[in-house]
Amino acid sequence: MNGLNRGERITGFTPGLQWACYFFLFTRMNSDELLRTKINQETSRLPWSELLKHFASGTVIAVASELDLVEVAFQISSDNKALVEEWLSANNVAKVSDEQAKIWLETEAQLWAVVVKPWILVQVCT
Repeated sequence: MNGLNRGERITGFTPGLQWACYFFLFTRMNSDELLRTKINQETSRLPWSELLKHFASGTVIAVASELDLVEVAFQISSDNKALVEEWLSANNVAKVSDEQAKIWLETEAQLWAVVVKPWILVQVCT
């Protein structure tokens, strides 16, 4: 059971168990929404030059422009291994290469960035 649509009811349980099911679904959905909101609020716009020391330590991960940065951060935070592995194999999420770092430095690129320890996820501002 992933959730209920508005107005949908849980049936076949005692009232106490129905309440427990509603509580579980409500808190589960809210915790995901709260985490997405937290990630969104922690996302900031930075020049690439401010991330160079993190790049040097190998902790900067580039997120392809076709993906939603907040959603990628959420899925990594939620330990969704299957989806993250899919992104990695498609090269939609990858460590920033030396060549990419050089281009971003030369062009004074502006990036969206968010920390998902131990990583810093970045995406080019469009």
